[in-house]
Amino acid sequence: MSAAAVAKKTGRTWKQWVEVLDRFGAAARSHAEIARHLGTEHGLSGWWAQTVTVGYERIRGLREKGQRRGGGFDVHKSKVYQVPLAELWTAFCRCRLWLGEAKLTMSKARKHESMRMRWADGTPVDVSFDAKGPSKSQVRLQHRGLPSQADATRLRSFWTERLATLGVVLR
Repeated sequence: MSAAAVAKKTGRTWKQWVEVLDRFGAAARSHAEIARHLGTEHGLSGWWAQTVTVGYERIRGLREKGQRRGGGFDVHKSKVYQVPLAELWTAFCRCRLWLGEAKLTMSKARKHESMRMRWADGTPVDVSFDAKGPSKSQVRLQHRGLPSQADATRLRSFWTERLATLGVVLR
């Protein structure tokens, strides 16, 4: 996010936030401590506290793009389809039609709301479903705990392709 956008919404540029957080000793603190400090001491909303915290951590080399502070990488993908929520849910559950050879193991599901699954390597895949109107719905997917940026890049492409294929199934 640009320094101008951050300044407009928070009252400080990235350079100013880095100075503020360096004085706080943020490089040696946890992500939660930094975000909490930004909320309580600087009045940032939860979303902006998280945004500034992640930006600071990336600027200071404490994490790469897509990386959690603890080291693992996450992939986030979402797609909106022109179908009712129930139809999207049903098609998603028929994963052999759109997922290809990949294997997911279901651990928990709330019909028309969410699914928790495990990828073949044991990494978690969380999915949520939202109605965007009577004939429009969205799937949001998060594949967490990937060991490297290369794995995240590969799986980001994979999930992009698979969600596009899901769209073909829905036609």
